[in-house]
Amino acid sequence: MTIKDGFINILDCGAKVDGYSDDTSYINLAMKMIEANGGGTVIFPAGTIRISSPIIIPDSGIRIQTASSYLTRISPLTNFVGDKILHFKNKRDGNKGIHIDTGLFIDCALNEVHGIYVENGYDQFSFRNVEVRNLHPDFIGFNFMCQPSALPVGQTVLLENCFVEHGTSTGNAPCYSFDKYQEINLIGCKAFGNKANTKLEDSSELSSTGFQFTDCRGVTMTGCSAAFAHTAIEFTAKTRNAIGFTVTGQTNESILREALKTDAGDNLKVSHVTAFPIRAQSGCGRYDLKKLILGTIFSANEAVELDATSFQNTIFTALKEVVTGNTIKNTVIGTANALKIGVSFNDVLEIEAAENPNIVFKNKDQPSLRINYKNTGELSIQKYDMNTKIWSDHLKVLPSYANNYTGLAIPYRLDGVNKMGQIKLGTADSAGIGYRALMISN
Repeated sequence: MTIKDGFINILDCGAKVDGYSDDTSYINLAMKMIEANGGGTVIFPAGTIRISSPIIIPDSGIRIQTASSYLTRISPLTNFVGDKILHFKNKRDGNKGIHIDTGLFIDCALNEVHGIYVENGYDQFSFRNVEVRNLHPDFIGFNFMCQPSALPVGQTVLLENCFVEHGTSTGNAPCYSFDKYQEINLIGCKAFGNKANTKLEDSSELSSTGFQFTDCRGVTMTGCSAAFAHTAIEFTAKTRNAIGFTVTGQTNESILREALKTDAGDNLKVSHVTAFPIRAQSGCGRYDLKKLILGTIFSANEAVELDATSFQNTIFTALKEVVTGNTIKNTVIGTANALKIGVSFNDVLEIEAAENPNIVFKNKDQPSLRINYKNTGELSIQKYDMNTKIWSDHLKVLPSYANNYTGLAIPYRLDGVNKMGQIKLGTADSAGIGYRALMISN
């Protein structure tokens, strides 16, 4: 029973991996030996590993190598005691350099256990091809927590091609949960908030969630999916501001309530959230945005609710009428749809320019028209002449004007010459009793 070149096989420590023998003590022995070695790789061979208590990963620098997520399996025995299958235990201020690289299948057998429980993961922390199934409805597949230490947060975590499925139709917990972590990357991860193909009913008693992030910062989800859940993604702040979340290439299937939910406690905010269009299948869910600022949401045709504490957000939608709530302090852009070509803005379109901003209107049958606002304060409506390649004024609104003059100048043609003249007011009753004539000087 030796460690060679930083590797140890649990079979060499006495584990049977036969599907019925208790291998707990032998695996934990291997973990203690690799810890004493200063780190290394613990090999889990092909087969079914049965355990009666949690497997403890005690320190930094430990890598678990398996045959694959299909061939290497872990399942609790009927006499299992504990609430975790794999426990990555905090020993120092931030455990780092911990990996499961080649995959693992964890069958929780509906026991009251978390699949993987991580304390204070900090830097170079990665799980690839890890599958957690038959999860109890009140427990979590991947549970990343922070215990009190000199480092108040965990960071730099990568999960790739992982999968969690609650084993019943009464899911009431997240599949993935991160509490006080930052610099999190999830790639191609899948979450089933309930057993596959569960037909959910809107019960206030249950709240299954695909991905839950609390007090987190710098989160990126790429190509992930959530299905058969009440909420797909939740990004909230409870004890510190939650900042920086990007989701792209997401797929939602049979989501009953929220595609994305944000919220924060008193005096806290959620900010810098970017959600690109979600591929929906049988129910994407709505966007429930509370206490969100500086967010950019591409909601397609899904409903968006902005509460009174959400502002300075930009919503791109194909159905402007389904964006409700506090739309005044946010920018709502309605993109082209089947009923109307073009882009519509909610309430205000603001253009900032160093000088002379322009709005140009083009019509395939007419010359182009533009509104030009000069830095002198003059506003002009101009037409483009395709022959001369010149913009010509057709109406001016002047910034100031003398007594008995209007603020308007209009074009006219006199003796074959195009001119522009300011409109002057005639004397009282010059256009009949009660009316003044409008005049242009010669």
